[in-house]
Amino acid sequence: MKRLTAVTVIAAACIGLTGCDNAMFDSVIKKKVREGLKDPDSAKFEKELVNENFACISYNAKNSYGGYSGIAVAHLELLSADNWYVHSLDGAPCSDSLLSKKNEIRASIIKSQGEMFDKLKRMKLIPDTVKAGYEIKDVKCRDFVYSVSTNIALTLNEVGEPTREHWNKELQRQITLIDAGVCAE
Repeated sequence: MKRLTAVTVIAAACIGLTGCDNAMFDSVIKKKVREGLKDPDSAKFEKELVNENFACISYNAKNSYGGYSGIAVAHLELLSADNWYVHSLDGAPCSDSLLSKKNEIRASIIKSQGEMFDKLKRMKLIPDTVKAGYEIKDVKCRDFVYSVSTNIALTLNEVGEPTREHWNKELQRQITLIDAGVCAE
């Protein structure tokens, strides 16, 4: 029989008994959350939810005074393969329905931005080969496209009616410019 090293035995016990909040065993999500903490090694993780492009995880970690702060919820978004962006380390409670709603909003934003690019191409304001704003050579037009994209996201993400109406009016004003054949303000 092979001899087990002390490290192997400790690691096995840690995993088997407690789930072990050790960075060596972290998921990509836990690693991203640890990066934003004052004392990353003190993090104790609890409930983790992942729904397509969004995730949230409950955790408790030591603050700058050395004491545990209490349960907090981190909210993350998947930008590309295993590249998670932490939106908030102290966000609202999380649920599958919240993550599903975020995915719906993200899909709407992507669809609306695609429609905006198609319209800009039909109006000959940007070349047919452009797939992303950074590919637009004209700086004023590129800035305008970023502004329109931001207004699309703000309109679809905003939960308060007065603020949503404000962003929607600004978006409609920008669409009027595109309809007039203008790619910059």
